[in-house]
Amino acid sequence: MRMTVGRMTVTMAAAAAGLLAATQSTVAHAEQTEGMEPTEQAEETAGTEGTEETEGSEEGDDQEVQEPESFTSEFTVDATPDMVVDAENQQVDGEEGATGTYGLRLNSDEEIICYDIELSGVTEPLESSAETATHLHEAAEGEFGPSRVAFPDPEDQGDGTLVGSGCVQGPFTTGEEDAEAGTDTGEGFTVAQIEENPENFYVDTHTADYPDGAVRGQLPAEESGSEEGSGGEEGSGSEEGSGSGDGDGSEGDTGMEGDTDTEGGDGSGGDTDTEGGDGNTE
Repeated sequence: MRMTVGRMTVTMAAAAAGLLAATQSTVAHAEQTEGMEPTEQAEETAGTEGTEETEGSEEGDDQEVQEPESFTSEFTVDATPDMVVDAENQQVDGEEGATGTYGLRLNSDEEIICYDIELSGVTEPLESSAETATHLHEAAEGEFGPSRVAFPDPEDQGDGTLVGSGCVQGPFTTGEEDAEAGTDTGEGFTVAQIEENPENFYVDTHTADYPDGAVRGQLPAEESGSEEGSGGEEGSGSEEGSGSGDGDGSEGDTGMEGDTDTEGGDGSGGDTDTEGGDGNTE
């Protein structure tokens, strides 16, 4: 019994010692964790995969729209200050002396509009309640209509000229709300609607001094370059040569240049006396 009790005493003492050591280690780790600064803990989680995905998604939002290989229609619009109307369909003054050219190239298959805009005499700042101050609106000439596309604003070139070019792709948003539908005025709009009735759309640019538009231009009824060329002239060498000799000189150049209007009939202009035969013309 003494031996057994002694062994049990040694075993219990060892277990107690192990438990004490474990407890001390746990307490030391807790003290170390409590002593960490919040910034150190944040640094450990900053490099997680979730953060990297978030950063990548932000970069994707700024991707430029690539110009398509072809277009389904093109329009060139001249904008002037005397075409501006307000929300009450009343003609108002745009900026005197200002002009603008809006080149629009459409691809209704891919919902892309490429634009080349140049404004002269339009005084900044450009300003509008929409996302930008340069728009495509839907309305006939002399009428006001909602914006359907918001183009990036052209930028000052240092000489008073504002220039912008690029492409935008649907689905389109303008940042303005349709009061009746309660949706963005660009929602549901398609490029094909322009091609179906182009003269029912206009472009403009708004400024702080001219909130209804510094200039405005109505799209033409037909796209640019749609008229058939009138240069289908017939070949100038269509005149028949009169020096077509009756002789055996069939290999001669019988009036190839049409200069065979001879008076006599000796075929002087037809060169018909080349290889044999009298080649005399009548």
